[in-house]
Amino acid sequence: MLNKRSSAAKGAKMSFLKRILIGVLLFSSLFSEGVFQVQGVYDLDGDGLREALVLNGTQSSAIWIEISGSTIEDTLWQYHLPSQGTFNDAEVTDINGDGHIDIIAVAELFPGIKGDQNWLYVFLGHESGFSGEPLTLGHQSLDLGTVRPSNLALIPGDPPQLVVAFGTPIREAMLFYVSFPDETISLSNNRMLKAPMVSNGYGPLYVGGFISGGDRCLAMFSPEGNELKTVIFGIDQNFEPIYSDLLLVGDARGVVGTGIQGFQSTRSADTGLI
Repeated sequence: MLNKRSSAAKGAKMSFLKRILIGVLLFSSLFSEGVFQVQGVYDLDGDGLREALVLNGTQSSAIWIEISGSTIEDTLWQYHLPSQGTFNDAEVTDINGDGHIDIIAVAELFPGIKGDQNWLYVFLGHESGFSGEPLTLGHQSLDLGTVRPSNLALIPGDPPQLVVAFGTPIREAMLFYVSFPDETISLSNNRMLKAPMVSNGYGPLYVGGFISGGDRCLAMFSPEGNELKTVIFGIDQNFEPIYSDLLLVGDARGVVGTGIQGFQSTRSADTGLI
């Protein structure tokens, strides 16, 4: 857990336990084969039933389900990536400020494939759910060469700002705002962030956004063996690195980018990362 005022928030624990419970439920029923990822717990239609976004299940690349007790009540929406593709991460938020929740996802890219590959997918929300066909953006538009997006995160604020981590060979993070002129994706105010501690590493690269002491922060992680390289940038301090550490994690393994979740402290206005 990362927070300048580290606290074990009860609400965060309950939310975390809910995700574990739903993960076990899905594993035992609908997604008993393969590796899947559960993105949060919601109730967008206000009917009292829990909803969740699941990535990379056996039935689809992304699926929005409704859960009643220990039963998957309904499949509300789903999408299949072409060529058996997978999503590395997703965020669920009202990204365009129209009052409807949207899904923003980053896909696994393959350096061996020539030509432009879509790395960013946006499923805009509407009154009856999410769009069936996404707006997409190809990696060549970034003009960064070979990119491998490993995870996606939100930087708290209004409007919301997104940050994506790019693994080897770039090993940097990119902050950006997104808009949708004429049903296309447009990025603005792009800013690349890097730090020697993680740029010179070999492990996967992940990011997460949170607020501490009223300041917006971005954490960058790189797990390597039994070490977790960590750098925190001050978004409101001209994006400067304000903290770095090499954390020993013992026998812990397998940091999952989609598992980096924000939480709201019950003791202050701060947020943090689990």
